[in-house]
Amino acid sequence: MYLDENVRSGISTFANLASKEEVKEGCSRLKKDIQTNKIEDVIQKYSSDLGDFVYVVAEKNKSKST
Repeated sequence: MYLDENVRSGISTFANLASKEEVKEGCSRLKKDIQTNKIEDVIQKYSSDLGDFVYVVAEKNKSKST
């Protein structure tokens, strides 16, 4: 799905933070990994039951330290 420019345009990291050159290089490498089946090794290496996204919730400590 990341190889689809329409999908990437809706993801803020691609749309706002990455240069066109970075995205082009990354998509080229991803496409090669998919074609050579290397993607399966990567998927297994980073396997998680937590889903695709992780959110961090932080609370400011309200107590004053001395």
